[in-house]
Amino acid sequence: MKILFVTGRAHFPQSVGGVQSSTDSSIRMLEGRGHSCAVACSLWGKGLFALRTRLKMKLSRRSYAKDEINGYSTYRAWNPVDHIVPIAREFGADVAVVQHQSTVPFVRALSNARIPVAVYLRNLEFSELEGDLRDLPRDVRYIANSRFTAGSYGKVFGIDATVLPPLVDAEKYRTDPTGKRVTMINPAREKGIDVFLTLAERCPDIPFTIVQGWGLPDDAAARIAAISRGADNVRLLPRTDDMRAVYAQARIVLAPSQWEEAWGRVASEAQVSGIPVIGSDRGGLPEAIGPGGLIVRHDAPAEEWEAALRSLWEDDGSWQRYSDAAKKHAARAEMAVSGHVDILHSVLEGALGAAGRR
Repeated sequence: MKILFVTGRAHFPQSVGGVQSSTDSSIRMLEGRGHSCAVACSLWGKGLFALRTRLKMKLSRRSYAKDEINGYSTYRAWNPVDHIVPIAREFGADVAVVQHQSTVPFVRALSNARIPVAVYLRNLEFSELEGDLRDLPRDVRYIANSRFTAGSYGKVFGIDATVLPPLVDAEKYRTDPTGKRVTMINPAREKGIDVFLTLAERCPDIPFTIVQGWGLPDDAAARIAAISRGADNVRLLPRTDDMRAVYAQARIVLAPSQWEEAWGRVASEAQVSGIPVIGSDRGGLPEAIGPGGLIVRHDAPAEEWEAALRSLWEDDGSWQRYSDAAKKHAARAEMAVSGHVDILHSVLEGALGAAGRR
């Protein structure tokens, strides 16, 4: 099949995140099975890459640009919804996987062009759908990245979704974690940076690491500076493509999310190497952590978060039990690459078959 992954957000290298990583991994595994894949995404306006892409669009006199920087075709446009049909036709898409922002407008455009569609539900921000899923054709197929996500969309829109957790290519993350740090990835407000910094202030004897993601709130940066002046136990690292180097230094990964996570990819990445995760009770995050870590109420007092942290930090026996459980959880059949590709392929074939019966 020729499979077009469609999103209203940017893709590598302009944007890096869980959705982009999962999409990239799925594409590489699908292409390993003989399929041909491409991405249609939004073009963001800042940086040298955007400037080059804009120049390419101007010289070609087209409203979108194509590049192969990721090793597969990536089509970029300022407003990809307006150009998704010509992009899909140029690529020769047999089926499209629509995900993450402008979902309903994308599906309508593709369905009107008689291109079969599967929708991959990856977050709980219903406003990003830009419409009502109940108004879409009945032959659209749905995938959800967790049981929590599937249940949430089923309750609101009455749809049935195949549950397919994000694909994590274990070899990209597996390491020997010999480090002694408590690590948080992506220190955004909604990801729980305030909980993280409170723990760093309360536990000056424990070394903490923050790895940049979406960006650090100004007041959080000021708190980090203040903590560092009092006790030099917080290290801030820039975003990196080599997450193995990050996880190699981690004894525990902290995921104190304050919003409804659809999954919790950092938990899956860390557990590949047996790193226990302490996370909040929000959304699908407990599902992602499973037995390989501890769950704390997102609004629990600081004392509860500290107690959970110290129970793993100070008790080697407890840490080892959770480490073993994390490895086992990461190796479960649900997370196997071959199984992931089999399920995704089956859903896409179902979308093709349903569209053929229109």
